[in-house]
Amino acid sequence: MSAFFKKKVKPIRSANLGSGRLASNNSYYRPARTNPAQSIKVDKITSDAQSSRKRLSLSQVVNFVIIACFVGLFFFASTLSSTPDINITKDSFMYRSVPEYQKKASEMLSNNPLSASKLLFKSGNFEEKMRNEFPEINQIQAIIPLGGRDLSVAMHLSAPLATVYSGDKSGVLDNSGVLVTDKIPDQQDLLKVRFATPQDNFQVGSRLLTSREVEQLNLLSSELSSLALGAEKKPLQISEALFNINDGQIEVKLKDKPYYLKLSTYAEAREQVGAIKSILQRLDKEGTAPVRYIDARVPGRVFVV
Repeated sequence: MSAFFKKKVKPIRSANLGSGRLASNNSYYRPARTNPAQSIKVDKITSDAQSSRKRLSLSQVVNFVIIACFVGLFFFASTLSSTPDINITKDSFMYRSVPEYQKKASEMLSNNPLSASKLLFKSGNFEEKMRNEFPEINQIQAIIPLGGRDLSVAMHLSAPLATVYSGDKSGVLDNSGVLVTDKIPDQQDLLKVRFATPQDNFQVGSRLLTSREVEQLNLLSSELSSLALGAEKKPLQISEALFNINDGQIEVKLKDKPYYLKLSTYAEAREQVGAIKSILQRLDKEGTAPVRYIDARVPGRVFVV
């Protein structure tokens, strides 16, 4: 009975639903209408941007080329050429030719890439290497040019002392007793130095005579040149000095004279030279001359033979 009197509930149908079926929930996008004029304007802006980028790219290339040119010019101007200008003082004795100095200087610049730069070039190192290569260089100055690229090298060479002979070897000694070259230049007449026994250290750059021996030779040469002996009143000149290193003896031959002089490197040089000069003056007044030699090696005594 209760079921009979139950009120029937009718299903509520939505207005949006079809006949008992659920409607599909689909959404649709309708593109906005574009204005043709606005589209043309956008295209124009895009074209202008592309043209601007092209002009900018071209400008960047031009600027890069200009900068590269400036950098290249600066790099070129800041480098040194491999052909330095060698200037030797006029009063210098020419032990070798200028091209020989220039060739070695060029090799030094070419072998060291840092030396090719004005900013990195070290003049002190260059000058030291040149001195080691050429012992006759007394003074040297490497001058970096401001405007040009050729390195200027000013040099003053030491004065020569003598041509030197040791066995079958020969060369030139400078005024410090150092062998500066193993070649004898045909320039002027120098006195000759010989060794009684060949010297083992006969190499360019080696000291063959001590400062004491050099001083003794220079003093003797100076004092003899101040003498005016004989009827001609000609000064005496040394032609050759023979060194016996073992016993410290020096035998000095004179130009146009039949006799020679004996000195010792162990005794006082000024005393020996003074004694020789005094005896030569006395013999000249007497109208005589030594026959073989004058020996002043013993202090306070002079032997004339």
